[in-house]
Amino acid sequence: MARADLLLALVRAGSKSDSVTFRRTLEALIAEERSKQHHVLADRLSEYLNGVARPEIAGPSPVANPDGIGRLFVRDGKKTLTLFDLATGMETPPLKELARVSAVALSADTRFIAMGTKSGILAVESSQAGKAAWKTKATGEEIGEILFTLDGSLVIAASAYKEEGNAWLRVYKTMTGEEEPAFDPVPGVWVCHLALSPDGLFLAHSEMRSNSVLVWHLPTRQMASCLRLNNGNGKIVGLKFGHNVRQLYISQESRVTGWNGENSVEISNMAVEGVKSLAIIAENNSIITLRVGPAGSALNLWNAETGRLRKTIPLPQGDYRSLSTPPDGAYVALAGGKVCWVWRSEKLMA
Repeated sequence: MARADLLLALVRAGSKSDSVTFRRTLEALIAEERSKQHHVLADRLSEYLNGVARPEIAGPSPVANPDGIGRLFVRDGKKTLTLFDLATGMETPPLKELARVSAVALSADTRFIAMGTKSGILAVESSQAGKAAWKTKATGEEIGEILFTLDGSLVIAASAYKEEGNAWLRVYKTMTGEEEPAFDPVPGVWVCHLALSPDGLFLAHSEMRSNSVLVWHLPTRQMASCLRLNNGNGKIVGLKFGHNVRQLYISQESRVTGWNGENSVEISNMAVEGVKSLAIIAENNSIITLRVGPAGSALNLWNAETGRLRKTIPLPQGDYRSLSTPPDGAYVALAGGKVCWVWRSEKLMA
């Protein structure tokens, strides 16, 4: 659609209070400005998206990650990566296929997308042009998690968890693929989970051998804290930051704990069996855990400050795998065997 047509459609939708069409048109206008490298204007237009209502959608996917610009990453565990528009549920043009995609991340400025595979290949490409910037074989092991630093200069990848074998952390320059020194003060550190604080200053990662979480100050590459967890609560299954480094939430198989990442002080403690995944809605001060076990599956909603259980939502029988939320916390996505459910957070919390 030409720019003039987009502007007319935007005005028409606004005059009719058609929030769905307004959002869809605004997102198309933002995409056009980004394709022209007008990132400042695109960012300013993006600020208006948070005030536009978005309906619930469902789309097929065993693994999904909502990003920060109203799209839902969907990968089928084989070789395809598809994007769905959160406002409409419609499929957008697919990105370049990469065999057996296992992890996906989008840079904060939305310029780059990183993809990892089950065979240990890490690729970074332009999210607008779809052109590969670089590709490298990080290791022979499956890539489990990827994230970009807030300024987009570095991409960090960690291995997927498995009972035997090696686990690792790799850091690369986003533009060139040149490897940066990893955060590995102890030989053999076993990393499987990553989290970046909202201000981009702190990186947290698991250390599976000692059942600990290390928190790093990225600008200085100095360790801020080491959080040692109770082995009796099972292995670490996920990490998430709240508003800042003083709100770091760690899920183990039978417990979720909150920590001050600066001084290693525990701030909250929640007992729940069968934790498989964790999501944070910082604005609502809420933690959501995915519980899977013989007695059935459910979403548990917790008060992040007090550790009090707010609500339990039973789930039908299914192969549930992961929870995720976009940076604004407006949606919660739950990935299952052949379907992905997406809720508006405000409705889920009601």
